[in-house]
Amino acid sequence: MIVLSRIGALVALVFAQAGSLGYGMAFGAADERTVAATVDGQSIYADQVDRELTRALGERTVDAETRDKLRRETLRQMIDRRLVLQYLTASGAGANQAEVDRAVQRLQKLAADQGIAWPEFLERRGTDEPQLREELTWQIGWSRFLEQHATDENLQRFFQQHRREFDGTQIRAAHILLRVEPADDAKQIRQTIARAEQLRQRIAGGELDFAEAAKQFSQAPTAADGGEIGLIGRRGPMPEPFSAAAFALEAGQVSPPVVSVFGVHLIQCQQIVPGDKTWQQVRGDLHQAVSRYLFRWAADRQRPHARIEF
Repeated sequence: MIVLSRIGALVALVFAQAGSLGYGMAFGAADERTVAATVDGQSIYADQVDRELTRALGERTVDAETRDKLRRETLRQMIDRRLVLQYLTASGAGANQAEVDRAVQRLQKLAADQGIAWPEFLERRGTDEPQLREELTWQIGWSRFLEQHATDENLQRFFQQHRREFDGTQIRAAHILLRVEPADDAKQIRQTIARAEQLRQRIAGGELDFAEAAKQFSQAPTAADGGEIGLIGRRGPMPEPFSAAAFALEAGQVSPPVVSVFGVHLIQCQQIVPGDKTWQQVRGDLHQAVSRYLFRWAADRQRPHARIEF
């Protein structure tokens, strides 16, 4: 299996983070109401995508190339959110019209109490009433779904199944890095993955020791040290694809090729240092992880029944 990097880690959207669908998309000017995608005939507009991305980035600035990648990732997440909404409706967890109406009425009262006209209130939020209703439909339904499924019992179960990721365990790791030039060239990435897999097979077959292979082939600063990078935690300091792959290994194992923003890695787990944190101590991180899992699970359940077009 090849583990791919997700630039979506930067996109802290208001909904749970979703995985990549691998679609490319060019976006038109917002005032043209360009349709970026449709899910079962319901449009997602380019200006909606840009607005979500702007909210996520906040004050951060990125170059044009990075922004385009983030925009595509944002669209993927918005598509998945539509799929989750469909699943919530089908499963009975979705918000009904009366609930959304009451939520709108509460916001209208809030605006009136502040002396703000309703159109101005919507303008300040950068939205209109149909989009606001969609946001509220999402918030009500998703909150209900999490309340039903992100229970203490399920948090504990998830912790037991993924203990290493949450209990403070550290991995002593080494890696071989093969850089990709240019970094986003799909053909070069595929070719570099193939080279990494060939090298992995040589290591697995005993033809090369991992440390010696690192000294010969790695393009990382750690090459001279046999690729050793020392102890790492699950959430730092390495890129997410790297950490996720490293923590899936047992001591002595070498990972399949892993793609990150730095290139293609082979990772060796040299030692596992167990942690001792309880699920209660990491409840916040655990809840976020379960939320992401549930989002992905619901989107994947609905995807085969949906028609996604660009």
